[in-house]
Amino acid sequence: MPSDPTAEAEARLAAVLAEVTELDLAIEALSVELDAFGRLYEKRLATPFAELDLAERLVRRIQGLEDEMARLAEGLRSGEV
Repeated sequence: MPSDPTAEAEARLAAVLAEVTELDLAIEALSVELDAFGRLYEKRLATPFAELDLAERLVRRIQGLEDEMARLAEGLRSGEV
């Protein structure tokens, strides 16, 4: 029996489309999971990140004060202040 090239091409196309549809559904499921993870990540880490930001600002402020104290101390030693 001779093969029908059109029927074979349609069958391959149908198989590829089925695979693409399956992959699309898998990607959609992963996207939903990633979105849920992102929301949970932000919820759980919002407070620690805010505290970290405050701590970093405090460190910068202390470093600025230390630098100013060092400058003043040097000025006192050299008689410039």
